[in-house]
Amino acid sequence: MGRDDELRQLSAAVARLAAGRGGVVLVEGQAGLGKSRVIDAGVVTTAREAGVRHLVGRIFELTATRPFGLVSDLLLDVEELDVAGLSASDLPVDAAADVAYRVVDAVRSTVAKLAADAALVLVAEDIHDADAGSLLALHDLVHVTAEVPLLLVLSRRLHPASDEVLAVVERIRDVGGVVLALEPLSEQHVADLLTATLGAAPGPRLLELTGRAAGNPLFVTELVAGLLEEQALRQTDGTIELEEPVLPASLTSTILRRLRSLDPRSRALLRDAAVLGTSFRIDDLARSRGDDPVAVADGLAPAFSAGFLVDDGDRAAFRHALVRDAVYEDISSAVRATLHVRAGRWLAERGAPASDVAYHLAIGATSGDDEAVSWLRRAAEEAAPVDPRLAVERLQRALELTPADRPAVHELRVALARCLLWSGRLAEAGETAEHVLARPAMSPPEEAEARFVLARVLAYRGRIPASIEQVQLALREGLASGARRAQLLADLALRRGLDGDLPGADDAARRALVAGQELADSLTVRTARCALAWNAALRGEAAAALAYAERAVRSPGHTDAVEPVQARLYLGFARLHAGDLAGARVVLEDVHEQGAQLGAVWAAGLAHSLLAIVGWLAGDWDGAASAARDAVAAAEAGAARTWLPLAAAGGALVAASRGEREVAARLLAAGEEVVAVAGGIHVGAGLLGLARARLTSDGSVEGRRSALQADVAYGAYTHVPFHLLDAPIEQLAAIAGPRGVEVLEDLASEAAGAALARSRAGDDTDALVAAATTLGSAGLVFHQARVGEDAAVALARAGRSAEASALADETLSSYAALAADAELDRCRARFRDAGLRPGVRGARRRPATGWASLTPAEIRVARLVAEGLTNPDIADRLYVSRRTVESHVSSVLRKLSLSSRVELAVLVADRGAGGPGSP
Repeated sequence: MGRDDELRQLSAAVARLAAGRGGVVLVEGQAGLGKSRVIDAGVVTTAREAGVRHLVGRIFELTATRPFGLVSDLLLDVEELDVAGLSASDLPVDAAADVAYRVVDAVRSTVAKLAADAALVLVAEDIHDADAGSLLALHDLVHVTAEVPLLLVLSRRLHPASDEVLAVVERIRDVGGVVLALEPLSEQHVADLLTATLGAAPGPRLLELTGRAAGNPLFVTELVAGLLEEQALRQTDGTIELEEPVLPASLTSTILRRLRSLDPRSRALLRDAAVLGTSFRIDDLARSRGDDPVAVADGLAPAFSAGFLVDDGDRAAFRHALVRDAVYEDISSAVRATLHVRAGRWLAERGAPASDVAYHLAIGATSGDDEAVSWLRRAAEEAAPVDPRLAVERLQRALELTPADRPAVHELRVALARCLLWSGRLAEAGETAEHVLARPAMSPPEEAEARFVLARVLAYRGRIPASIEQVQLALREGLASGARRAQLLADLALRRGLDGDLPGADDAARRALVAGQELADSLTVRTARCALAWNAALRGEAAAALAYAERAVRSPGHTDAVEPVQARLYLGFARLHAGDLAGARVVLEDVHEQGAQLGAVWAAGLAHSLLAIVGWLAGDWDGAASAARDAVAAAEAGAARTWLPLAAAGGALVAASRGEREVAARLLAAGEEVVAVAGGIHVGAGLLGLARARLTSDGSVEGRRSALQADVAYGAYTHVPFHLLDAPIEQLAAIAGPRGVEVLEDLASEAAGAALARSRAGDDTDALVAAATTLGSAGLVFHQARVGEDAAVALARAGRSAEASALADETLSSYAALAADAELDRCRARFRDAGLRPGVRGARRRPATGWASLTPAEIRVARLVAEGLTNPDIADRLYVSRRTVESHVSSVLRKLSLSSRVELAVLVADRGAGGPGSP
C-alpha cells in the first residue's frame, strides 16, 4: 500500500538491466516500513518473471559479526566462489594483499564474470547490521554496476548508521544510484491497508487506535492481528470497528498474548530459536538442544501454521524481527544466559568461527568465566588485522568478565591498548598503556608491548622526542626479544627519521630489516622499509625511496591493521618527493579510504597532511585548502597529528597567496604548536616557516633564510627548491647561501633544476623561460607562474615585447585559475613597473565535465586505460586497490560522457599525450 512510485522505479531498474544496463538501488527507512516487501514485489518478482537470475542475501544475528557474513549468504549458491574459505583466519596470505581485500577482489571478480555472462540481480538486505567486510565488498560492487549488466539492490534502516554503512550510501549517491526512502504510510494508506486486511472499511475508533502506530505498516498489521486474535473487532454496517476503545499495553504484549495459543513445546522451541536470531536452521536449533531435527520440525509446525514463523529458503525465520524480540525479551535473564552458553558450546564443538562462539558465551557469561574470556580473546585476535574496532569490543567484554586479581587482566589490557591504537582511539590507547606501565610487577613482555603502544601514541601526537624515549626504554636489555624487539627497532628508525636524525634512522632501519627478514615478521619489514623510504625521499634519492616504499607495500604477510595503511602512506610520501604528484594523490586518497574501511582512523590526518602539500604543488588549491582543514579537524578529533605542520604549511601557503590572512594565521598556529611539541625539529618546519615569512612580509629575507635553513638542517633537501622558487629573484643570493646552492646541485628533480637556473639566470632571459617551461612539464602550476613572471619582466626589459606580453598573460591566467588574488595584485604591479599591460582575465575553476575536469589522478588512470591495461593491472602499476581504480574509471567516463573503456582509449589516442590539457 502506498508504494506505487517505488514499485515503478524498481521495476524500471530491472527492465533496464534486461536491456543490458546495470545500476544500483538503495531502499532505506525505519524498521517495519516494508523494505523487504517492496524489494520482493518490485525487484525479485519482476526479475523472476523476466527470467533474470537473482540472488538474495540477508544478515543474521549468528553471522552478524563474522567477517563477510552478509556476502557469504548473498553468494551462497554461487559455486565459483567460497567466501567462507577465502576469509578463514588461518588462510596463508601472499604478497598481493591482506585477507579482507583478497576476499573483496574475489567477490568483485566473480560477480563481474557472472553478470558479464548473463544479467544478474543481487539483493543484500539489512546492510545496517552487516559486518565491515561485507560492507567493504558491497562498496566495491557499486562500481561493477557501471561495467556489466548488474543490478545491486540494498536495503537498510536509518539507524544504526555506522561510518561504514554511510560510506556505502555516499558511494551510491556519488555514482548516481537510485535511493528510495520509504516514508510512513499516510492516514489514507493505513485505511486502505486495514480495508484490504479486514475486508471492510475501518471504523473511527479503529482508525484512532491504528493511528498511534504512526503509519508503520508492521506495527499496524501486527496490532490488527493481535486484535483479531483477541476477537476485539466487530463488523457492523459495512465497517470494522473496535468493540471498545482499548489499547494493548504494547505491541510486544500483543504478540506475546498470541504466543499463548501455541502448545508448550512449540513455545519452548521458539524461545530457543530466538536465542539463535531472527532466522535459523532447523538442524542448528535441534543440535543446540540435543534434540532430533525431525522432532524439532514437527514441534515448530504450529508456529508456522499460526504465522509466527515463515520459510526462508533453507532457513526458518520469525515473521518479523519484532516477534523474535518479543519472544527473546520474555525469557528471564538467567534462562537466557543458560541458553546462550549452551548455543556457544555447541558452536565450539561444531568448529564454528571464534566470533560466533564468543558472541553467545559472552552474553551468557558472568564474572570469572574463563571459557568466555578465552573465546573472546580468540575472537579479538581473529578480528584485529581486519577490524580493530570489533577487536576492541571483544577485549573490553573480556575485561568485564575477568576479576581484577587475575593475571589475565594485564594481558588483556596490553592487547586492548594495541587494538585501541589501531582503531584510532589514541587517548584511550595511551591511558591503557600507561595503566599497564604503572604496575610495580609487570612482566618484561607486557612492559615492552605497553611502551611500543605508548611510543606510537606519542609519535602520532607529534611528541617525537618522548616517543623515542619510550622506544629506547623498551629496547633495554632483557625486556623485549624476538619479533617485538625487531618491531621496536624499526619504530626507532621511523622516530629518528621524524626527528631529523636521518643517518641514525638509516642505521636502525637496516638492522631492523635484517632482523625482520630473519624472523619473517612482516610488521618489522614493512616499517623498516618505510623508514628507509622516508630518509631517501627527503635526501632527493627518488629511485631508492620509491623502491623501498613499493617493496614495503608488496611485503608478504599481514598481522596488524597498521601494515597496509602505513606502507601506502609512505609510498605516497615517496611519490610526492619524487615529483609524481598525480601518483601520490592516487595512493593517498586510497590510504584515506582504506584506513576508514579498516577502522584505522588515525591515518586520516596523515593522508590529509600529504594531500595538502600535493594540492599546493599541483595547483589544486581548493583541494589543498580542503585537505588542510580536514587534517586539522582530524587532529582535533583525536587522529594522528604527526605530519600536521605539512598540512598547515600547504594550506597557509595557499591562503597567503589568496589574501586569506586570517585562515593562514589559524593554520600556522596549529602547525607551529606541533613543531613546538616536537622540540622545534620537524619535517614541516621549513615549509611552515616559508608560509610564515610570506604572511608577515613577502620580502622578508631573514624569515625566508631561516625557513630554508630549517629544512637544510633537518635534511629535507627536496624542500629546498620550493624556497628558492618562491623567493623574490633579487633576494635569492642572500636567502640561499652556499649550502642552498650545493643542495640544488645535488638534486636531480625538475624543481631543483629550475631553481638553480633561476638563481644563476642574471640577464639570461631564455634560461628563465626554459625554467618556467620545465616547471610546467612537472605540473608545478604555481611555481611555473612565479618563474614565468620573472621571465616576462626580463623579456620586457630586453625589448622582446610580444613574447613578454604573451607570457605575462599566461602568468596572470595561472594565478587567476588558482584564485591567488594576492599574487595577481602583486604581479600586476610588477608588470606595470616593467611597462607591461597584459589583458585581465577572470578566475578559472575546474569545470564539471570535459578533459579540463579531470584530476591528475584521473588523467594518470586514463592513460593506463588507453594503454590497454585492465583495472587489476592498473592497480598493480599504481600500488592502489582495485576499487580505487574502478572509482577513477567510473568518474572519468562520467565526466567525459563516455559509455565504455574502448571509447576512452580512442579519445585519449585522438587527443595525444603531450598537448595542454590532454591526458
